[in-house]
Amino acid sequence: MTHTRPSGSARVTEASFYTVIAHLVSCRTDKRAHIIYTLASSTPESGLSAKELFNFVKIVISSYFDLLNIHKKLDSRLWTLPVRVSYSELDLLTYFSLNDLFYPDRKARLSSKTVQSIPDAVYSEEDLLKWCGQPSLFPACFTSTFQTLFPVCDEPERSLLPIFFGKKGMEDHTNLLRVGDVITINQSIPQKLREKWTLLFDSRKHGESFTNLLRNVRKHRNTVLVVRDIEGHILVDSARQFGQIMQHFKAR
Repeated sequence: MTHTRPSGSARVTEASFYTVIAHLVSCRTDKRAHIIYTLASSTPESGLSAKELFNFVKIVISSYFDLLNIHKKLDSRLWTLPVRVSYSELDLLTYFSLNDLFYPDRKARLSSKTVQSIPDAVYSEEDLLKWCGQPSLFPACFTSTFQTLFPVCDEPERSLLPIFFGKKGMEDHTNLLRVGDVITINQSIPQKLREKWTLLFDSRKHGESFTNLLRNVRKHRNTVLVVRDIEGHILVDSARQFGQIMQHFKAR
């Protein structure tokens, strides 16, 4: 994907690039809407036309399917169905992704027989914010595509990633989770809770003390346990099932 910036604009630095990616993977709706608006519009100060947004969404969805094909070639066990889409199918997917924004009052759902048209409309960043906050195919494709294309795991700028939002004194925990782990957690919990969770215990940071682990579990409510044994097996469950989890691991 390419985006033409006005002549004379500042060159993107490595740090600023990772800052943008950090905003993307944080799953914050407002940040994602701002980035989509800026990338899709040729003149952000004048608004975003429906045609510009349509073309941008189409490119991203096409890139998403290209990535699926790449992963299929790398590991044929992951995919049993073809993931190629025709030009007409790509158009339909694009219209489907934009249906709630283009036609908010239309009750009928789109189908392959529906006659499509791009409305003569201009959208603001606030319009995109509302759209990105709804269940939709495109925001998920957009985040997944960028996360796959630009993985950030071991770079120095990794400290920019907002793993613990607004949590003072948690800076020393920023290297305990990979970006993919944060994305998985955030996509599995409600939007309003994505900035409120914190890491209570990690054996790589706090040692192997079972007593300390148990103390943290009992002290906090709504705790999720992720246990990895020395053979790489992973079990995930709520703290209420803590005893059953430990019995399962002891049996091994």
